[in-house]
Parts: sequence; C-alpha cells; structure tokens
Amino acid sequence: MSRERPPGGYRSAGAERRHPGAGCRHPGPGTKRRAGAARPGRNAGAHGRTYPDPGTGSHRNGHPPVPTVTPTATPEPTEQPEKMYAAKSVDNVQAVSKTGVPDTYTLYFAVPNGWENYKKVKIYAIVGKNGSVNGDKKYYLEMQLADETEDGRKIYSAVLNKDDHYPYNGLGGLEFRGYENDAIADEAPTSTIIIVQVDNNNQLQDMSFNPTASNYIGGNYYDGNNGNGNKGNSWDQTKWKDYTVSHKHFAKKAMAFENKKTSATLTNVKAWFYEPDKEGTLIQVDEQPISLNDIQPGTTATFKIPDAFCSFVRFTAGDNDTEEISEYYNFYNEKVTGEKQKSFQYSEGQCYCYMYNGIEGATWGRPGATRIYYDAIFFQDGIEWRYQRLFNPQSQ
Repeated sequence: MSRERPPGGYRSAGAERRHPGAGCRHPGPGTKRRAGAARPGRNAGAHGRTYPDPGTGSHRNGHPPVPTVTPTATPEPTEQPEKMYAAKSVDNVQAVSKTGVPDTYTLYFAVPNGWENYKKVKIYAIVGKNGSVNGDKKYYLEMQLADETEDGRKIYSAVLNKDDHYPYNGLGGLEFRGYENDAIADEAPTSTIIIVQVDNNNQLQDMSFNPTASNYIGGNYYDGNNGNGNKGNSWDQTKWKDYTVSHKHFAKKAMAFENKKTSATLTNVKAWFYEPDKEGTLIQVDEQPISLNDIQPGTTATFKIPDAFCSFVRFTAGDNDTEEISEYYNFYNEKVTGEKQKSFQYSEGQCYCYMYNGIEGATWGRPGATRIYYDAIFFQDGIEWRYQRLFNPQSQ
C-alpha cells in the first residue's frame, strides 16, 4: 500500500483516531432544547414538554421483552460514516447550498385535537405564486408518523427535496390535510390546517426555506393546535418553531450491552431507564428494570429501549442489583449536570452498545468495535483526506 503525501501536508505524527464504532462522537456539550413554548413548570418548547408518557405512564402493563445474548462479532474495518444528529432535529440534517437554501427540508406537523383517529395526513402545496391553470406545480405529499407530543398527539413529517418540491427556494402556498380513512380522495380532506391557501391565487406568498431570509417560513415545525397559520393576506411566521425530537423518538429501538472484560462473567445484569421530572430528578420509567441475565466475557446482550418517554440509562449487576457498572447516560446527547451523569448521541446501528471494560474504561459504540490508529492530522484541504481515511481505511 503506497503512502502519498496528502494535500495540505502533515501537521503532527502519531495521532490516534477512533474507528467510528469504537466510541460515539459528541457534537458538543449537549443538545439544547429549542426556544419557544412551554414545558410545564420549566422552559418552553415547540411542542411542549414531550416526555411523560400520556395516560397511564410507561410500561405499566406487562413486562419488558426478554433480551437476546449473542457472541460479539468483530466487523470489517471499512465502515460507513457515523450518522450524526443535529441539535435541532435528529432527521433534519440539511446540506445548504450557496443560496442558503437547504437541498432538502423536513416539515413536521403535530395534528390538532380531533385528528386522533385520522388515517392519513398530507401536504398540499404549490411551488410558486402563479396559480393559473398552466402555472406553477401543485402537489400532494403524504406525511409519515414521526413522533408524539406530550399530550399524546401524533407528529408527522415529510422530507421535501429542492428539485421536486421547492425549486424556487420555498413555497407559494401550503396546507396540512387530514383524512379519516384511506378511501378519501386527495381533493376531499376531512379537515385542513391552512398556512397559505393553495388555490387562492390572490393570497399566494413567497415562503422561503432560507433561515436567514426575511421571508423565511419561520421554522420546520407547526403545531396544529395553533389553528390556521394564515395572517391577513400573508402567514404568521411566529407560529412556526424549530423541531426537536421528543424523548420517545428512540422508543423500541435496539440497545446492547457488551462484556469486553476477558475473564469475568457479569451476573444478573439489568438496564434501568429514567426520565427527569421538571426539577431534574431522574424518575425510573418502568416498574422494574430490563433483565439481561448473566453476560459471559466476549458476548453481547441486546434489548429494546422502552416504549416510553425516557432519556437516561444505567446498568447494574450482582445480587440485589448492588454492583454499579455504569454511570447514568443521557442518550440524546443533552447537557447533564447531575452526579455520575454523562451523555452521548444514540445512533441506531452505529452508537447503541455499552461496551463494558470497567466503569472508567467503558464507552458506547458498536459491538466488537476496534480502534484504528493514524499517523497524521492534516489541515485545510487535508481535512477532507483525513476523514476519508477515518471512515474508510481501505481508500488510502
């Protein structure tokens, strides 16, 4: 394998870089909650405090699923880049063009009260301000269930791409349409939330997806309980917020525990999940923890994150759950201040396994992950070359 001098030259030797699976990247000190709207007794948020389980709470009926224990398999060294999450939204990581308009734009919509039993929610939009018969394109786009508000209302999302859905950098009109059953035609919704009426040629606007523009739509999240979003002959930018995932976003996703210690069997391992109350005290979300049983050296137990609002996990072992084998981990990479609390960003398939090698040596990543060492860090143009080696060591 040849070693060419990379563009930008060498800056330092002996630099160590982690294989993406050997540990999780942390985008910063923690994900901030969005500004805006009310979290009871606390701060504000776009769709309120979306954490306590509506109604009866979480996992009050029935027991957690039985985990699966399997030997740890070591993956091939070539991996895809770790999927990183933006502070405002897990899914809405956008590539911005020179115009400041993203190449894709994800819209989120919380259905209003009364839409609980609707089967479908669709966007009805027009790409520009020419509403004549042969004018700008109008289209329907079905939204997908994405999340849940604190009071149990569904949140839907739809990914728009610039070429097909907003070629002029935004929309001329936008409506959210709800349908009681699958048989209803697009043109005959059961209910509609209007932002700018699509079929009213006299009211079409220029709602930009450029966050720095004066005619920016206002955000990517709209709460249907705000009612219609039109304002006179325009739209109300103040009713739009930046979307942040709730603490039920990873519900029922896979999590794992790997015993990397070479000699000791961990007995009676359990996973405990928590959600902070409005004072920040961690409250256990289940009536009992998830039992992972005994975990032999070099094996991994897999289990599911509870179908509940939760954001912290910790592990214990031994009789009477007396052996502390982890800190309290916030898996939404949010800022933590409590004793023995740490944070990381959960990522399905990439950063979901607690790799135990003693509490001090533990990390999060993928089962069987290994470290890869690099001989240099590059700067300026060389940064792109360094990351190519980091994510695909066989490319250099």
